[in-house]
Amino acid sequence: MKPIDQLYQKTIDAKVEQLLKKSVQEIKNLKNYGHEIVLNEKKIEIGWWKYELSDNLIHIVYKTSRRFLLFLHKPYLQGLKISDNKIEYLTDEELAEYD
Repeated sequence: MKPIDQLYQKTIDAKVEQLLKKSVQEIKNLKNYGHEIVLNEKKIEIGWWKYELSDNLIHIVYKTSRRFLLFLHKPYLQGLKISDNKIEYLTDEELAEYD
């Protein structure tokens, strides 16, 4: 992975890590959200979405992207799931569903 890719992924990972400090109920009460941060002197948008798949399963996915050619973008993802009141990272397979 290129250094710029590592930087973007670490940024997304850090945002998701912040959620691990919250309670299950606090995370369940969150609404979909997006915001801008400055990374390498450039504004980037980070969005996140909460998918309530059932009463016992919620996915929260953070996503951003970086343009690397005129119209091509590289996505960066990370996410959590709440299952039976337990908070865990999404697996690679689960994240791939949102790519």
